[in-house]
Amino acid sequence: MLSKHESTYSNLQSHLSTIKPLLISVDDEITKLLSTSTSDEITDLSASIAKGVDNIHSIILDYSDIVNSVKDDITTMEDESMKSDELEQFNGKMASTDGASGLPMNP
Repeated sequence: MLSKHESTYSNLQSHLSTIKPLLISVDDEITKLLSTSTSDEITDLSASIAKGVDNIHSIILDYSDIVNSVKDDITTMEDESMKSDELEQFNGKMASTDGASGLPMNP
């Protein structure tokens, strides 16, 4: 049985796919920061890192809100059989890793 939240799970995977390049970019800039020699370079890289971290944080907050919304919807289901199926699918999704990004689905 397909989950009624299947499109939401796809949306979560999209969020993870968005985070991955940002993580790589921030990591690269931190590496560059270690070899900078001027205060202007340090200031520019620091600002870029801060912006990247802020973007990642926003995506993670949105991701967590979506996960909590799915959890809330499942816990308020009245049909116990459907609730059990949805919870099993939810737990399976949260225990998995996103194939595209390699990031865990569980926030």
